[in-house]
Amino acid sequence: MRPNIISGEVTQAVSPYKTPPEKVVAFLEANHVAGLAMLHPDGNVWASNCFYVYDPGMASLIILTSGKTRHYEAIRFRSAIAGTIAGQVREIRAIQGVQFAACAYEPEGEARSSALRLYYTKFPLARLFPAEVWCLRLETLKFTDNSFMFAHKTAWSRGED
Repeated sequence: MRPNIISGEVTQAVSPYKTPPEKVVAFLEANHVAGLAMLHPDGNVWASNCFYVYDPGMASLIILTSGKTRHYEAIRFRSAIAGTIAGQVREIRAIQGVQFAACAYEPEGEARSSALRLYYTKFPLARLFPAEVWCLRLETLKFTDNSFMFAHKTAWSRGED
C-alpha cells in the first residue's frame, strides 16, 4: 500500500525508492523511541513518544498504540506525521539525531503480520497488551551527526531510484 502524505489516501502500488544511507539506517536501528507531532481532530497539535522498530524493507517505522490515546485519534484523523529521534548525550560532539516527515497507515493482511513480527522481535512484552499497529512511511529525513563533523547533516528523500 502506498499512502499519500497530503490526502492520506492509500493505493496498492509501492513505488521503488532510494534506500536511506547506511549510517542513517544504523542510527534508526540502534534507537527505539521516536517523538511524534501531529494534528488532532480538535484542531490542536499533539505530540507523543512511541517505541518503534525500523523496517528496512519499507523504510518505515513501526509503532503500536492503544486505540484510546490522543495520538491514535490524531493519526487516524490526519496521516501526516513529523518526528524526531535522538539520544540523550551530554557532549555536543556525540550528538546524533533524525528529524523526519512520514505518512502513517495501518498495514493489512501479510503486511500487518510482518510488521507485528518485527515489532515483537524487538519488544516481546508488547504481545501482552492489545494495540493497533501503524507504519510510519518515511518520506524525508535529515540526520545530524556531530560525531563525524560538527553540524554534519545528511538529507534523504524517498523519491524514486
